[in-house]
Amino acid sequence: MRASALLFIICIVVISCKKTESTAPNPPQKKPMGVEAWLVTSEAIEEQLRLPASIVANEFTEIKPELNGKILQINFKDGQAVSKGQWLFKLNDADPQARISKLRIQKEILLNTEKRQKELLQLQAIGQQEYDLALLQLRNAEADIKILETEIEKHLVRAPFSGTLGIRQISPGAVVAPSTVLVGITDLSSVKIQFPLPEKYISTISKGDLIDCKINGINHPLKAKILSSESSLDPNTRALMVSAQMIDKSVKFYHGLFAEVILDLRLKQSGMMVPTQAIIPQARDKKLVVLKNGLAEFISVELGVRDSSKVEILKGITEGDTVIISGLMGVKPKSPVNIIKLLNSK
Repeated sequence: MRASALLFIICIVVISCKKTESTAPNPPQKKPMGVEAWLVTSEAIEEQLRLPASIVANEFTEIKPELNGKILQINFKDGQAVSKGQWLFKLNDADPQARISKLRIQKEILLNTEKRQKELLQLQAIGQQEYDLALLQLRNAEADIKILETEIEKHLVRAPFSGTLGIRQISPGAVVAPSTVLVGITDLSSVKIQFPLPEKYISTISKGDLIDCKINGINHPLKAKILSSESSLDPNTRALMVSAQMIDKSVKFYHGLFAEVILDLRLKQSGMMVPTQAIIPQARDKKLVVLKNGLAEFISVELGVRDSSKVEILKGITEGDTVIISGLMGVKPKSPVNIIKLLNSK
């Protein structure tokens, strides 16, 4: 009797366990991740190369004295337009002026002596050698005067070309040396733009070509005409320095102003472009996440040209592929993906 009761209890327990197992809910499946995507299509591609550049004046230099000395006079105002040869600074020239005064008196004496010796020579009262000696002394004095005149001229610092002066760096009474910068001068009658062109693009431009330039504060692009280039590349950057003449005369330029050169290098009939944010950089290559049968696949790709927002894909995908461009950090290989928005859908 006890055995029958025990057997009955065991059966009840087994049946209860089976019912519990059969009624236990299945674990919930993970929902596909919602992402934004891009449908790959062929489109026209224009390659633009943007290069940093600098505005360069027709002429620019820092004016320095040729001699050591004290500044006595300044003959201009800051920012003044000056002509070539106009004197700007005068150094103390009292010493050479005193020496040249002495030489001029000596020259008068030697000139009179030479005249008398010449008359005596004509009368055959003296020999040719005595006259030649008097003439030599006169010529030496004249040469010494010319030397001092050149030295005195160096005490006047003149404008090397016509242009606009900057802010003077010294005041009257300052003692200067040949290394002292007195003032800068700029000739903006014509303006050039200079930029380094990478060696792979050297063959794309030539003398006389028109290029577009962009300057901060000016909304529209400016035109420039290629003038010349350096005869060799910079060994450090492997770039060729190119100079172009700015055509627009209505814009006020400054020497050293930063600019940007925009070169339209080529126009392809078609190519596959995807948003730049879709590219996943890797140590050895670049990858895209492509949707295949509802699952994410990581595909290695080869990149081409870029613009401000997209990059060309040369190899790795085909037209009609769907590329994932959002949530890339959370997407795993072979994980299910749900497209919530196709950005380039019509």
